Amino acid sequence: MHEFLKQIYFDFCLKNDMPKNSIDNDAYLSADDYLHGVFGLTYSQLQWLKQYVILWDATNGGEIIDNYVDSGGRYIRGTNGII
Repeated sequence: MHEFLKQIYFDFCLKNDMPKNSIDNDAYLSADDYLHGVFGLTYSQLQWLKQYVILWDATNGGEIIDNYVDSGGRYIRGTNGII
């Protein structure tokens, strides 16, 4: 899942013409960097990035999933990986 999440993020950045990091071989910044920086992002872009960070964190960056986010946006930790 980790590679899938990375590909989704790359596609989002590419399609939304997100600014790149000129110091790091023109790589895209992290979602957190975009959220905490001043980039003049649209409301939709900000919402997408926020939801992406929630998904990334809930999947532990693509590792074993034992957490999920409820409808109120709160993190819920599974018990022994079972939710």
